[in-house]
Amino acid sequence: MKTNVLKHFFFTVLTLFIISCDKDETEVTENEQQEQEQIEEPEEEVTDSTVVLAEERETVINSLTNGNQQTWKITEAILTNNSGTFNISNNFNVIDDELIFINEVFAGSKTDFNGTLEWRPGNFIETEATTIEETLVDYYESPFKTSFDFVSESSANLESPGFTFTYVDENTITGTVLGEGSSTIDIILSPKSVEDYVQVPTETLSFSPAFTYPSNAVSGMSPGMTGSNSSNSIYIVTREDGMRGSESMNPERVSRFDLENGNLTDQLFFQGDFVSKQLHIIDNKLKVVGGQYINTYDIGLQTNPTSASYEGQIALSRHGSAVINDEIFIVGGSLGDTQNVGNEIYKWDDLNSSLSLETTMPEIRSGARAETVQNKLYVFGGTEEFVGQNAKNTIYIYDFETGDLSTETMPSSVHFTFTGKHENLIIVGGQIKTFTDDADADGNPDGFLTQVDNDPYLGVYNTLNNEFTELSTNLTSSENETIHSMTVINGKIYILYGQQEEVAEGEFQNWDVLVADLN
Repeated sequence: MKTNVLKHFFFTVLTLFIISCDKDETEVTENEQQEQEQIEEPEEEVTDSTVVLAEERETVINSLTNGNQQTWKITEAILTNNSGTFNISNNFNVIDDELIFINEVFAGSKTDFNGTLEWRPGNFIETEATTIEETLVDYYESPFKTSFDFVSESSANLESPGFTFTYVDENTITGTVLGEGSSTIDIILSPKSVEDYVQVPTETLSFSPAFTYPSNAVSGMSPGMTGSNSSNSIYIVTREDGMRGSESMNPERVSRFDLENGNLTDQLFFQGDFVSKQLHIIDNKLKVVGGQYINTYDIGLQTNPTSASYEGQIALSRHGSAVINDEIFIVGGSLGDTQNVGNEIYKWDDLNSSLSLETTMPEIRSGARAETVQNKLYVFGGTEEFVGQNAKNTIYIYDFETGDLSTETMPSSVHFTFTGKHENLIIVGGQIKTFTDDADADGNPDGFLTQVDNDPYLGVYNTLNNEFTELSTNLTSSENETIHSMTVINGKIYILYGQQEEVAEGEFQNWDVLVADLN
């Protein structure tokens, strides 16, 4: 019994001890947890919204500009005006637009995150048109730069003068462009890759007949040629002496070949000017750049032309010319008068019919034709003398923004050149002549040169990388057949081709206008 009582007492004491220890341990654990919670629960940080916004904006800027600069293209364009809504996404004057977002500070910005927008509009869009056809305008415009910035407290909505847009993701921008009056163009942009640019042809160009041009004023007469995207037509101008009739002056003849219906339309303008003609389009109006005058025709050849004179400041033949905005740049072509030597590049302001000297080239040029792409003027080949024998292989590049003139070279020297642009490419056609020295009765050279060959030439200059590539073609020249003028339209090259032939009095020789696909 005594043993059982002790045992009972022992277990009772043990139980009380365990309970007491457990209680003490619980108190210690709770105290430790409280102390630990005090250590592990710091004060809640307040998020700075301006920092978050700045980080988001920086991410968007870097994506827009690819860290430096990035070119975007228009993939969709919807015009809305008082006449309705028009999908103009496939217009030639929409496809040629480029928007370059540049990551740099532009004066006048209102935030820390901003950039520069360079818009390369290509050809003008008529936003108050009543039909899609009326939106098409042949009017090549120069690039312009402005700023872009964020709207209010947004990291996705941005603005630029006349243009508001939203950054969706790295592949998509949506925006609205303000047009004339109340018109707007809603656009979608995507990044433009190297593959999106027109590529230099790698295959042989295969020319085939497009139409014939009846004229006795092609060979040796320096006709001009251009194409219109808006009217889908090819135009040729020359001084057609055989159409003088009873008039006292030889007529300037402008011919239109409609590529849709195949119709050939002529308009004659009787004016005493030289034979050399260059042909361009400004704001859907034809501009004939002659030796003494610049004449303006409507592209339908329905109304009488208007004429403006150089007022005796210059007299030209075998000159080149190119247009941008409302300005015509006239290259070389001096007739040896005292007022211009022949190395000049003149600017004709078509809005007020005034002529001024723009710059000078390192050498005199005759038969050297020109083209504008973006903010630069390119002059190809030619000779130093009027109808000279020693051809040049130079490419003069004049920068309208900086006023600098640089020089590149072509692989071949070309006596007469002709040009046409296709987005970033300049197609250069031309004539390469070969001469021999006539001999006297004893077989000694007498210094008189005779032309024995007049080979056609075609090449392409890529303005993106300043590389010139000569093109292979199926053109033949067994009897001095060659290129006499050229234009580029809708991704096709059109050339006025052939050689002088004898025709009966009162008849006209039929010249070939050949066409080849560039793509």
